[in-house]
Amino acid sequence: MILDIGKSGLNTDIAPTKLPPDAVTGGDNFICADGSVRAPTMRLKVADLSVEPKYRFVWTTQDNEDKLVVSDGESVLFYDTDGTEHDITTDPAFTAGSQVTFCCLGTVLVVNSDVDGPFYYDTATSALVALPGWDTDWRCGVMTAVRYNLVALNMTENGDKFPQKVRWSNSAVEGELPTIWDPTDLAYDAGDEILGESSGHIIGAVMFRDSLWIGKTDSIYEMRYLGGQYVYTISRRSGDLGISKPRAMAATKNTLVVLSRDDLYRFDGSMAVSLTDNRVHSLLVSLSQDGSFSYTEISYSPNQDFLFLTVSGTGTSAEQVLVYSFADDTWSVITFGATYGFDLCSVTGDTDPELIVWRTHDGNWQVENFSDEYDPALEGDYFFVNGYVERVGVNLGGPCSWWRRCSPFSGERTRVSP
Repeated sequence: MILDIGKSGLNTDIAPTKLPPDAVTGGDNFICADGSVRAPTMRLKVADLSVEPKYRFVWTTQDNEDKLVVSDGESVLFYDTDGTEHDITTDPAFTAGSQVTFCCLGTVLVVNSDVDGPFYYDTATSALVALPGWDTDWRCGVMTAVRYNLVALNMTENGDKFPQKVRWSNSAVEGELPTIWDPTDLAYDAGDEILGESSGHIIGAVMFRDSLWIGKTDSIYEMRYLGGQYVYTISRRSGDLGISKPRAMAATKNTLVVLSRDDLYRFDGSMAVSLTDNRVHSLLVSLSQDGSFSYTEISYSPNQDFLFLTVSGTGTSAEQVLVYSFADDTWSVITFGATYGFDLCSVTGDTDPELIVWRTHDGNWQVENFSDEYDPALEGDYFFVNGYVERVGVNLGGPCSWWRRCSPFSGERTRVSP
């Protein structure tokens, strides 16, 4: 539940940014029979998942169809938006405990295991196939894509670890994969670089504007296309910020957001500004399992201009989700139940992708469409302990049909009244 929410009462005269977290400025949250405080949300199940969604990705195919890719570190599956499951697990499966990352080079899906190596999805055989041209004695912690190149981060080569090393492939032909990773072959534009200004290990990367921003445990780098014989230039942009998991950075409309060791920052490449100071910083720290945010990840929804922080207390899923609105410069808290994270996916086929949430429900794993409509609760609605809302007497063809299509209702309920 939301700690101490409303303790200071309702205040509509002061800007929300100047109020403490225990004050509220409106009545959109409801107290359920069990005492928990929730906001009405509309969620429609997209698919039941066969594996725990520790690692997730939305893959847009050549036919402009979105697929939901998921792995528990061993198996790899993807789901159509109608819930159809496709098991593309390698034979043998990835080693238990692997960290799995995903990327797309164009529309080609690439799946990387830090223990078993990189693979790509071959549409002709409907299977994961070893990446062509990749040395079988190499491994990388994360693989991503920039322009026509694949980029491997945190390398292990012939058993030797190079946690500060970046490798990039040659430029691929459109619709195909690169095959050259040797920087000494000057006929191609493959290359490598050591980010050795600090001892921190490379953890992850995210595209922001035209650059790849690389996060180490103790610094942030920008990898920018230069062309010519150098191909890419990599420069350290911060020696103070650092990340602890791949999904601890997010690119928003106007800035890079970094969940560093001690706080959440807005980072423009030169200056970092806290988004939580004097507001929800103590709450964020208290919800984190070890106080270092190592089990917390961030997601961004451009449709609402919202930033989501899934704050884990278990090391995998999270009970609390902190939501930051860039437009209003305000924070709110949602109690979802076991939530792994958020992504964007065109579930209904619209041109604008919708927000989806990966979570545990009734002992199973699910991915749900988290509607961006946010219809307000009305007088007469019933709000349930499990977070669902029942609206009676509505036209199923009308805009409120989402309410009726949610999962079955159960448990205590509270009627919304004026």
